[in-house]
Amino acid sequence: MKTKTKTLAQINDKKTKTLAQINDNTYDVKIDKPIYIGSLITILIVCGYCIIFPDSALIIVDIARSFVITKFDWFFLTIGIMVLAVSIFLGVSSYGKIKLSDKDEKPEFSYWSWLFMIYFSAIGSSTLMWAICEPLAYLTKPPFGYESFSAQAYQIAIPYGLFHWGPIAWSFFAFSGLVVSYCFYKRKKKRLQLSSVLSDVIGEKQANGPLGKLIDIASVFFTFCTFGPSLGFGVPVLTKLISNVTGLPANDFLQISVLVIWTAIFSISVYKGLNKGIKVLSDINMWLLGALLLLVFLVSDPLYILKSIVEQVGTFAAYFIPMATYTDTMSGGTFAQDWTVFYWSWWMVEIPFMSIFIARVSKGRTIRELLFGIIGAGSIGTMSVFWVLGNFSLKLQSSGALDLAAIYNKQGPTEAVVQTINALPFSNIISVVMILLYFVFLATCIDSGSFTMGCIASKDILDGQQPSKINRTTWAITIALIGIAVLRLGGGLQAIQTIVIVVGLPSAFLLILLAWSLFKWLKEDYPKISS
Repeated sequence: MKTKTKTLAQINDKKTKTLAQINDNTYDVKIDKPIYIGSLITILIVCGYCIIFPDSALIIVDIARSFVITKFDWFFLTIGIMVLAVSIFLGVSSYGKIKLSDKDEKPEFSYWSWLFMIYFSAIGSSTLMWAICEPLAYLTKPPFGYESFSAQAYQIAIPYGLFHWGPIAWSFFAFSGLVVSYCFYKRKKKRLQLSSVLSDVIGEKQANGPLGKLIDIASVFFTFCTFGPSLGFGVPVLTKLISNVTGLPANDFLQISVLVIWTAIFSISVYKGLNKGIKVLSDINMWLLGALLLLVFLVSDPLYILKSIVEQVGTFAAYFIPMATYTDTMSGGTFAQDWTVFYWSWWMVEIPFMSIFIARVSKGRTIRELLFGIIGAGSIGTMSVFWVLGNFSLKLQSSGALDLAAIYNKQGPTEAVVQTINALPFSNIISVVMILLYFVFLATCIDSGSFTMGCIASKDILDGQQPSKINRTTWAITIALIGIAVLRLGGGLQAIQTIVIVVGLPSAFLLILLAWSLFKWLKEDYPKISS
């Protein structure tokens, strides 16, 4: 009898350990081989072609880019307005109270850690560069027919940057993240894959068949492409900053060395998983970003920045609808196509990545909390970077202390960033902080992307599980390939815009299907609210 009791105890103990392993995120989920292998082959073919035949690759994607921006610019702008409007409606309506879990389940992560992980997974290091350079670009070629370097151009320069990195951008992430969260936590689908989310639209048979595999392979590839801008903009800036501080030549060898170190950091972090890797890096990011913005604010011109913020908030509010609908049809300009369509494409390309990552970390949040938390905190976070770094660069330009616009136009954004930092007191200290922030910033972003790609390339995932370590580490290493590919294509704005805009159009149609799925579920699950 004692032996039997002992055996039962051992069995129960074994079960408890298995559950503990799952809850401790050490349980490896099996790889979905067709998605895993298909995605790898697609990535290797595309990157290999870009690396070996960069000129031919640019010609092909540039033709596709021209087609998309001339025929679908109106479509991108309309989608942006509609997604923000729907997000606000869901947040303020009775649907906003719906909890994305069982009633008694608490959130897996604290409120601020949850927001930090989402924020730093989404924006990457590109924000630091564009907060300085985007207003300079708008001074040179302003919207609305304004004259270059006019008072109107200065007035709109920062607000247009706030618009491109503000509520509409974050609503793409928040809304798509809500759909996948609802599917996973309320509908209890076991796969963190967009084919599973769309199964009620395309049919269960199609979702589990070749069409579903194709959707998931495309999701992995789109997620992979989101790192083109981050690596294409980030590696040259970081290389130049390191060269500026250390005196090392900013050549190809240093760029490749930066990529290797980056790959090592985010490979180790993504191997560690959510709690020990991505969460820790996100917390470090917050402290580094806070330190950088505070330093620049204090040593530059605090009063000028504060006055500018007040004025720019008013301008942003007054011009929000005109910016959201501006196509410059009458004069035939390309400002909206070059900037707004590019940004909306970029954010929409990130939908497969961000929707699945947000779902994985948002257990226990309400619909209202998820939508308004992400849109609000994300917008304020990116706006803060523009308010500090962007206003300082505009002050240098307007005062005549440094012609940053000329530097940006003739030498590129990398040199403009370095010259802006060099113009600050204690520039070496600020440069070191910025170097650290660039490393950790992008490592966090790529960690999250690798983790998400691993989720897509996995079979059924239970609540609390993670992809296998081999699975998620594979994607961390392959992401370095797109950095090499973009650098081979020239790493310039034109090449990066081209890649993003081409793959952004399918993501826009995906967003429509996600909205269709969500409202279908809400109508079925909450008929009293829907009626």
